Amino acid sequence: MAVLSYRFETLDAIRGIAAMMVISRHTELFGTAGAESHSYLAVDLFFMLSGFVIAHAYERHLRSGALTPLRFVAIRLVRLYPMFLLAVCLATFVALTRPEFEPNVLSKWTSPHSSALEILGSAALTLFFLPSRLGDSVLLFPLNTAFWSLMFEVVVNILYACVYGKLTLKVLWGVVIATGLCLGVVALRRNGLEMGWSWSISSLVYGSIRATFGFMAGVLLLRLFSARGPINSNVRAVLMLGLVAIPLALPDSGRLNGLIDAIAVLAFFPFAIAIGAPLHAHGALLRYFMWLGAASYPVYVLHVPSLILFERYVHQSGIGARPPLALFLPAFFLLALVVTATWLDRHYDQRVRKWIIDRFDLRPNAALRTADTRSATQIQAELSAYDRVLAAQAEQSAPPADTLTPDQNSRPAPSAKTS
Repeated sequence: MAVLSYRFETLDAIRGIAAMMVISRHTELFGTAGAESHSYLAVDLFFMLSGFVIAHAYERHLRSGALTPLRFVAIRLVRLYPMFLLAVCLATFVALTRPEFEPNVLSKWTSPHSSALEILGSAALTLFFLPSRLGDSVLLFPLNTAFWSLMFEVVVNILYACVYGKLTLKVLWGVVIATGLCLGVVALRRNGLEMGWSWSISSLVYGSIRATFGFMAGVLLLRLFSARGPINSNVRAVLMLGLVAIPLALPDSGRLNGLIDAIAVLAFFPFAIAIGAPLHAHGALLRYFMWLGAASYPVYVLHVPSLILFERYVHQSGIGARPPLALFLPAFFLLALVVTATWLDRHYDQRVRKWIIDRFDLRPNAALRTADTRSATQIQAELSAYDRVLAAQAEQSAPPADTLTPDQNSRPAPSAKTS
């Protein structure tokens, strides 16, 4: 039986909802509720979803030799870079055109007296996913605070490409347990996991642990999957989205923040991915889920500079001082950002990525045409053998109830359950 043959629409939608929660955190147009919630945990969810989906899409090709580590890293950079480049350019423009005083996200941490040369120098480092210092900012990426998680994403992807051959099931369990214990201790001692985005040794260490645990936990969840059919259920899929949003939307809980973060990251998110992965929507809900998934990445990388430009316009035009109009500003900004992000994904990001992949022949199966030491038939045989290994691991560890089948590129089988 083939393993890894279905698409994760519900996980795509979960990623989209998490991205919306991050927006609520970084804007004061939504009041203080977002800033005081646990929405920063969306980053841990991103790391976990990334590990799950990347292991599904590429691990079998890496293990068979059809995909080299260098080619894998190139594919991942192509996936991230076009929209990242656009976000860097937009953030640089925003910083260069900033008025002397501007009540926005950037002004909270960045000196208003940064010169154009300093801003361009920061942008140059950012283009290589490298942090920089700008004025008295404490941010790793002062032009766009959201970039810190992308830096750790690239680092953990490179790490995965270097060590995937040694990531047996036992090793994965060991890594996940060790980093999970570290996160739990840190969360309880520091009363939360909002760390990794600022300039300090401890922040860099904790950010690395967050990324490593999340990504490797996602890989482990993929390994533990069964090879049976998905579950078609709009009701369950919507309920899963609501459940995932709960820990992200919880308000500040004082001394309980650390405990809430530890439970959410170490238990709730892995549970949500394991239960949500086989859930497939259908009809109009399917299109909505796919829309959320497509918009999630551009929304995440573009929302900070877009927010600053929006707040700049609202402040200069005086719209924010008109109570009837001000009430609709949050919804208008969110809708405009999501629509724009969706358009950019379709007409810019996908086209640029396709051109680069075709131009440099970066598809995972490209090695099947050029392998010089083994035939394509041999590599395909190894892929099938690895599928059988995953299936055996899944059957040994999966619960006897409805089991799960990962997917990314095809539709559910006709025999799937429906509710």
